[in-house]
Amino acid sequence: ALRAGSIDKNLNCVVGISAANPGAIAQSKRISKTNESSPFGQYIDQLIMLRNFPGEQAVQELKTHASEMDTRTYGKGLKDKRVLLIVGKQDQTVPKEIQQDVYKHYQKIAGLDVTSQVIAGDHAFSVSRIKMQHHIVKWMQSHCM
Repeated sequence: ALRAGSIDKNLNCVVGISAANPGAIAQSKRISKTNESSPFGQYIDQLIMLRNFPGEQAVQELKTHASEMDTRTYGKGLKDKRVLLIVGKQDQTVPKEIQQDVYKHYQKIAGLDVTSQVIAGDHAFSVSRIKMQHHIVKWMQSHCM
């Protein structure tokens, strides 16, 4: 969502729900600096939605395209737009610290209206999905209409 919002001039509101930062992942200890197998690649191999996409290929693409996948750098493209970042407090897949880092970068962009919300819930908002939806709808009604 953040990438699309940063390049699509027709969008004026963007919602990042547990928005990952692949660029930060590529620079983290989750990705091996050598060519050895990485825990992140093994994690990708377990994801049903990426069944035919090998984890180590994902790792190589992260390493190769880290700077363009770094959501912290999308702020300038989001200028004059409204952005909501929402994440679950118990999210282990995209910890709230990742969102807070992106939020901190976006706050520095003049003309970018960014809101950050941390609510109860894991990555899928299993116990708070309706609450998350209410937050998003309320935010969109007050910022995007």
